[in-house]
Amino acid sequence: MKGNGVMRRLIYIFILPIIFIMIGCGDNKKEKIDFFNIYKASEIGNTFMDNMAYGTIDNVENLCSDKVKNTKEYSEIMENKIGAYKVKKTIEGANYAYIDYIAIRKDNENLRADLDNLSIKIIKEGDKYLIDEIKAKSNKEIYEYNNTLRLRNEENGENNVLLRLKDLPKEMYSKGSDVMVNKKSINNKEFSRVSLSFNGDKVGIVSTDGENIALLLAEVKEEKDTLGEDNSYGNKDEDINNMEKSLEEVLETPNLKKLIEYDFINNAEVEELLFSNDDGELILQIKQNGERIIKAYKNNTGKLIDLNLEKEFPKEKYTLKIECVNDKGLLIQVKNKENLDVSEYIIDLKENKIKKK
Repeated sequence: MKGNGVMRRLIYIFILPIIFIMIGCGDNKKEKIDFFNIYKASEIGNTFMDNMAYGTIDNVENLCSDKVKNTKEYSEIMENKIGAYKVKKTIEGANYAYIDYIAIRKDNENLRADLDNLSIKIIKEGDKYLIDEIKAKSNKEIYEYNNTLRLRNEENGENNVLLRLKDLPKEMYSKGSDVMVNKKSINNKEFSRVSLSFNGDKVGIVSTDGENIALLLAEVKEEKDTLGEDNSYGNKDEDINNMEKSLEEVLETPNLKKLIEYDFINNAEVEELLFSNDDGELILQIKQNGERIIKAYKNNTGKLIDLNLEKEFPKEKYTLKIECVNDKGLLIQVKNKENLDVSEYIIDLKENKIKKK
């Protein structure tokens, strides 16, 4: 009998701790269900950015708390569409996360593009993840003023001439065919699109003479050599003496390292101009002969990339439209002309591959 008692005690000694450990593990698993999920938070942040690119504001509002919707920052960010974005860094807390984005915002009507840092705080309320704070900081801005493109650097306060309309090339090659024989003449009447690269060291430019478009890439100087500066350009609230302004414009040296001619396209209207997520390509969307066409060019050579879009989506059956550029690549919308079905595809410009989203 003594032997049985000893045996029982030994069983209790070894078995009971195991039971307690198993119970504890079970409790921990229950707790983990309620933990803050950084992947869900990131999904909310990216969905917010995608909808800002699509212009679907109603969907954006559903992702935000009432607190953030009443802020000045929220109202300001709704003003201009985001054309491209990528994640810069993610910081995770106990029940929140900060996601920092680099974003390219555009205002085609006023011919402007902004390179911004956008910080979004995401919290968890019950089972729901919501954006509770938005902070935006402008880094650089390219805009047109008096037939001149100017580049404003918010970090150092500089505001410099980049390129004047009169200094654009008067002739360019067309890359519509493999053999470029004759240059085409272009009478540049106006700048029609601009876009900034994610690094802020390149500017995509489209000029037009009303019927034809010229596509160019401007490389920005790291340091500016100038005879005169005017940091007040673009500030409509400041009264500037016209005579002094004209003199300074003549003396001011463009902050241009190099201007590269990319393409000349006949009878076309530009719709979109964006850089890829690593600045390796310049992406152009045009309308030509009633059809929408997407083109991509290698930076900084201007080589036209064969995206095989015509083979994948014949223009007789489909219409294409750029949605945005994000971390995954170039996001496009594909609409079937017959049944009007809409699908989304991602183009990896590095690998030159197309896959359904």
